[in-house]
Parts: sequence; structure tokens; C-alpha cells
Amino acid sequence: MWFQLRQAKLPAYTLLIRIATRREKMDKVVDTLCPTPILFLEKNKSKSLAECIPKGTGTPVIEVESIGGDTYVVDLTRRTCACRRWDLTGIPCKHDIVAVNFMRQKPEDYVDACYLKSTYMVIYSHTVKPVNGMDLWIPTDSTPILPPQYNRQYGRPKKKRNKDAYEKETNGKLRRNQRSLKCSNCGNLGHSVKTCHRHLPPKLGAVTKKRKINDGDASSSKAKGTKPPPKTKNELRAKATKIREDANTKREEKKAATRAACKVAPTRGRPPKVAANNGGAASSKGKTSSGPQASQSSQASTRSSVRNKGSARNTRK
Repeated sequence: MWFQLRQAKLPAYTLLIRIATRREKMDKVVDTLCPTPILFLEKNKSKSLAECIPKGTGTPVIEVESIGGDTYVVDLTRRTCACRRWDLTGIPCKHDIVAVNFMRQKPEDYVDACYLKSTYMVIYSHTVKPVNGMDLWIPTDSTPILPPQYNRQYGRPKKKRNKDAYEKETNGKLRRNQRSLKCSNCGNLGHSVKTCHRHLPPKLGAVTKKRKINDGDASSSKAKGTKPPPKTKNELRAKATKIREDANTKREEKKAATRAACKVAPTRGRPPKVAANNGGAASSKGKTSSGPQASQSSQASTRSSVRNKGSARNTRK
């Protein structure tokens, strides 16, 4: 049975082993206190010797002065301290240890009873009783024990289990645990490319500005680290209007420059046609002309002759 529980790692088996292991471990301790409270007590003892000074009053209520000048009242009868560390933990703090030593007593006697070895052994004295396997169980005529009836809850059923406090939320995707940023520009840790300029080392050959001598003029002198006063709403509106007007003037100048460039640039495509006039008739009579006008007129005359011939053929047919 216990072998099956061990293989399945059920709570009954783990609880049985845990109780037995802790009881055996604590049984080897020789001191009257548990190991962890002893560590805290020794640490407070070393602090009390170097940081606290007791002032006796003839009663169990003692005044303790710290190095910083603070004063604390310790009541050994009620086991309280003004710093409230003894009240919260149950282990005497450095002020309490100084007061206990002043009264010629042991600090271990003022530790709370929950940290004693005897209390620990009483807590782990109860064990889980062993049970035989299912093969050795005595059969009975009673009805078998059934699991409780399941009642369906309202709403959509959950698909994710309830995670413990130490588990991180993944939302169905594995996340990258990014320890620190690494800059792709300089390769150093602690910043990204956007803020790399803030972490650059200062320039070695930087030219330092000469310090101006103050002539006593109050208007020229300005306190170091002072900022100009904030602008009013009217000043901000005037600044925005000026920026808008400058942008409009630049846009208009650019448009005017493009229009002038379009006018100066030569036109593309076929040259314009020249209408037939008296000059063409004069050239047909034998007068010759030179230049591009003569060539254009000759081309027009040939086109008209070709059209006349085509119309005559059509009429003959």
C-alpha cells in the first residue's frame, strides 16, 4: 500500500515521511532552542555589544540608548520593547539583550516558548497510522461509498487550473524572462538604442566654453540652473501663428518656383501646324523659299494632292 502511495506521490505518503524526517532531525539537536532562532539570537547579541548602552533604573524596566541617539524602554516583566521587534517575533532584539545582560540573566530564557525544542517535538509527536493494502481489507455488506454528486455550475467551465503563488501567468504562451536590456548599438546592458545617447562617454577633445566675467550688470547675469518662466497662452498662440505663417510662405515660394520652371522648359511633342496662305501659292508659281516654313508648306501641298487623287479614283469607280 505504501509502495503504491510512494509511486503515486499522494499526500498521505509525503506527510508520513515529512513528520518522521523532521522528528528525527530535531531529536539530534542538543540545545533547548531550535536552530533558526539561535541564529537570529546570536546576530542580535553581536549588534547589542557594539550599538547599545543600558541605563538601569533599579526595576525590570530599563532604558537603552542606541548609537544614533535614539532611546528605547525595555520591560523585562511584560517582555516588551519600544521598537516592537520583540513583540512581533518573540525573539529578543538588541535592546532586550543589553537589558537582560545588565540584569545578569540569560537571553535564551526570554525567547518565546514556540521556538523551544520541546514544543517542536510535541507538535510532531502525532504520526499518520499505517494502513494495510486493499487485498487485506475485510469485506462488508454495506453499500459502497460513492463520490458526491456533481452539480454543473453556471457559466463556461474553466480550462485552466488554479496556479500556485510561485507560478507565473503565461496566458497560453511561453514568455521570455528578460533579465536586462541590451543595446544593439554599443552592446552594453541596461539600456536600449533609443536611450543610448544618454549613456555615451564624454568626448575627450571637447572644447570648453570660456567663462564670462560678470561686469556687475544684473540683466546680463543669470543664476545657474534657473529655467525661463513658462509662457502665457497669448505667447503660445502667437508662436503657433508665426510657425503657420512661415510654413505657408515657404509653400507659396515653392509653388511659384515650380511654375516659373514649367514656363521656361521647352515643349515636347510635334511642332504646331502652319496654315496654308498666299506664300504657298507663290511657291507653286516658281518662287522658292528657304527655312522650316518652306518645308512645312511643301508637306501640306503633297498631302492635299494625295487626297485629290484618292477622291478622283473613287468617283471613277
